[in-house]
Amino acid sequence: MKERTRVIGAVILLIMFSASVAKISLGRALPELGWPDEWIYLTQARNIAERGTLNTNFYIASSIEKLGYPHRDVHLPGYALALAAVGSWNGYTFKTATALNIACYLVTVLSVFFLAKAFFSTGRSFMAATLVAIVPPYPGYLAVAYPEHVTASALIVLVTIAAWIRGAFATFLLGFAVGASLLFRETVLFALPIFFERLGLLRSVRFFLPGLLLAGATLLPPFSAKRAIHPNALYPSAITEALASPEPLSRLFATIGGNARINLELFFSSNPIERAEDAVLLFLIALAMAALLGSLRGVAPGDRPFALAVVLSTALLFAAMVVVYVVRERGGVWGGVRALMPMAPLFVVILCGLRMGRIPTGILATILVAASLFLNSWQIAFFNRYKGSNLEDQDRAATFIETRTKRFAPRRVVGGRYFQYAFRNFPAEVVWSGADTMANLNRLYLKAPFDFVVIHRRSTMRFDLRKDQHYEWLNADEGQAAEYQIYRRVAP
Repeated sequence: MKERTRVIGAVILLIMFSASVAKISLGRALPELGWPDEWIYLTQARNIAERGTLNTNFYIASSIEKLGYPHRDVHLPGYALALAAVGSWNGYTFKTATALNIACYLVTVLSVFFLAKAFFSTGRSFMAATLVAIVPPYPGYLAVAYPEHVTASALIVLVTIAAWIRGAFATFLLGFAVGASLLFRETVLFALPIFFERLGLLRSVRFFLPGLLLAGATLLPPFSAKRAIHPNALYPSAITEALASPEPLSRLFATIGGNARINLELFFSSNPIERAEDAVLLFLIALAMAALLGSLRGVAPGDRPFALAVVLSTALLFAAMVVVYVVRERGGVWGGVRALMPMAPLFVVILCGLRMGRIPTGILATILVAASLFLNSWQIAFFNRYKGSNLEDQDRAATFIETRTKRFAPRRVVGGRYFQYAFRNFPAEVVWSGADTMANLNRLYLKAPFDFVVIHRRSTMRFDLRKDQHYEWLNADEGQAAEYQIYRRVAP
């Protein structure tokens, strides 16, 4: 009874503390959508809920040419499905995405507490969960409509369940749930060594893997097919393009090798003193290295297999980041940070399990707290500047297009990164890249007819569009002074 009281008290304190951290973090963050993927995710969620389709409203011309029209977004649909469920109550807005983030964040913190309880005392478990509540980049992503919190929460919850369940059917269901979580991000696969360690090899093979394979066979094909080809997403784009090449293996290895070379060059040229992204990435790598050292020497013998499994999963994930994904500084995506984010709570659990005296433990906790508070503040400030600048450009472009084309109720607009415009004028679509020559524009029209071409006033396409009888310069009265030139398609 005494232990149960301690656990209940710890849970209440963790909820209060995490809620306070969330409130402070959101109070310092820019309370707006500001990045392309945020508008894309919420628009896709609305498509799911209101139109019953996984197809996107944002296209690349080259992707339409290769896959046809319509097709789905490059991202897996798990996060959009979650937003669709939540948004059906409260709309498809920044507040909806934030509410989902907060819920997942609280679940993550509490799951860490119960995961740690499988290894050590309530006191140490409480310390681990408290540290996770402030560990970067968790607070910084609360105000971002990205799948980071949903993905991290899914992984930590499933690992926690693996630490406690015993029955065969429960193990099978766990495998199915892990397979279903791949709809959020494929990188969950790299956590398989952790599940195998917790469940044991025999139970994993007999019950866990069949559940995982069943989910993979029944859920992944219908939900992950026909995804867009995107320059920042090597998978599945690299495989799609390799299969279309006369020498598929050669093309695939060349693409992967080139991606690895670029990632390694960028990684070893990182500057954590001046760049928030690099500083947070270095912090997560430092946590991983500390977990590695702990798994070799510092943890108790019973905890060591779990620590080694976490280290192995992290090594596999990092290798995949280098070869297939993005590590840093490409497209503003914080790729390496986001990939490592779900593993960070596991690093903290390992560090809190180190068998050290009170003074070394206190020193380690103090260092983690100080570093976390500093990096969280830096990350939020960076996100605010980055989002604010992008939002200003997006809002200006959206308003410009709306005021001049609203009477025509455009179905599809071509020419630039008009993400906020499409979000605000649902179900309008945007072809935001690839239609940068008249030849590309004409090929695009055959597969996905459009209503307007909107280009910047300095675009060289303006000369060809003015001469083409298929287009009418809608805002010609504004001349060269207008930031954008709008051309209406008037003939087939």
